[in-house]
Amino acid sequence: MPVRFSVKLAGEGELLARLGILKKELEGRRRATMHRAVVLIRDEARSRIHSPEGKARRGIKDNVRGVGNELRGYVSSRSVRTIFAQRSRGANRKMPPVKAIRAWLRRTGQLRSKASAFLVARAIARRGTIGHPVMEDALAAKRDEVIALFREMVLQALKRR
Repeated sequence: MPVRFSVKLAGEGELLARLGILKKELEGRRRATMHRAVVLIRDEARSRIHSPEGKARRGIKDNVRGVGNELRGYVSSRSVRTIFAQRSRGANRKMPPVKAIRAWLRRTGQLRSKASAFLVARAIARRGTIGHPVMEDALAAKRDEVIALFREMVLQALKRR
């Protein structure tokens, strides 16, 4: 579940007209600030995900797309581990594959006996799992810092003119 966000500066046209700020300069500043914001959210998401081997953490990527006022920041992951960690699984459903659970228990060093994988799979089937929406949580946690970054960008532009 990628998290996508965009920041729209209210009154940008008026700001440009009054201050005579070059459009390309402001666009470059906006892109740099958006990149800093995306990295901030990406790092927060990486710190929130639980991954014994670190593959899920490394799988979280960031990207900035668009131009001008249509600039968008993306924090996403193609890692299956991250996708499944964010989604919950309902109770009273079919058991997950015992083989996959056994491999996961072995990777995490928690395999105590052959039966333990079956017991974990059965518990997941009966109780379900709780999702951990790390991307949305990271965005919510860093929202104020992202706003402060863009506020600082505008203040820097005002000081230069």
